[in-house]
Amino acid sequence: MPVDAPKSIRYFDFASKQVRQIFEVDKDFQDSLSVSPDGRWIPYTQTVEANSDIMRVENFR
Repeated sequence: MPVDAPKSIRYFDFASKQVRQIFEVDKDFQDSLSVSPDGRWIPYTQTVEANSDIMRVENFR
């Protein structure tokens, strides 16, 4: 992908054949992009700092 290519998520409506931009980011997407089962959320990863850690905590209160 070219460096200057837009970094955005777009929605294509098959009925109207129109494209609508959902959002745009300033950095590249990383390895994962998904859509929640209810279609309301688009989680994705983006590296902000090379030494970042992600921790999952279960039963947090």
